[in-house]
Amino acid sequence: MGIIYINNDIPINLKMTSDNIFTRIRKNFDQFSWYFWFPYPISWVRTILLIPVALPGTRLILIGFGGSTISLITNNLELLIFFLFSGFILPIVILSFLYHFIWFIWQKENKKRKFPSWLPSRKSLWEGFYATVVIGISFSLIFIIFLGLSLVSCQLSYKSEDMIGRCSGRFLGNVFGSILRQVENNSFQDKPWFFIWFAISLYIYQVEYLVKQRILPNLKKIYINKHKKY
Repeated sequence: MGIIYINNDIPINLKMTSDNIFTRIRKNFDQFSWYFWFPYPISWVRTILLIPVALPGTRLILIGFGGSTISLITNNLELLIFFLFSGFILPIVILSFLYHFIWFIWQKENKKRKFPSWLPSRKSLWEGFYATVVIGISFSLIFIIFLGLSLVSCQLSYKSEDMIGRCSGRFLGNVFGSILRQVENNSFQDKPWFFIWFAISLYIYQVEYLVKQRILPNLKKIYINKHKKY
């Protein structure tokens, strides 16, 4: 499987070919100099991949994040377990399988792997986890942005705190109801909030990349050099 023949005698392994292509692309990108504040190509790829893979589950993830927060505030353990499972653990598992089959299953196999190839690897599980976190954080930040806008708008129209609170609540309810409907109907590509979400998600991935590729290796070097002196 995964082998084709050219002129009936030259075998080509499709998996090896795809590995070589990815390796060449990565080497070509590594030759460029990137400013740390400008998202790396991998951050763009992961954010773009997030749109078809994770955005459809936005409602479930946001319900999980919101419900977990309310459960913690009200100290309700049963609700906390329910929302953590339905809005956090379940999306992570689903996204891990999706990332595994879409992305990681095409990469070079690890011969030391003890589990079946159809089970998500550690990288797939991390991508599923981080994608869920990105969705939660990005929409939480959008919520904060619209909350600020709603408070400013409502304060211009009302004076009492009660009326301002009601006005802000209606505003946020309408906005997020509209956003979720647009996501579910796949009609969000030209909406202003989508560009804000994309930029936020892009930089959340960029932060993770910088931590893993720059900050942690540098800290490791500092730690090693420090202990070499003793």
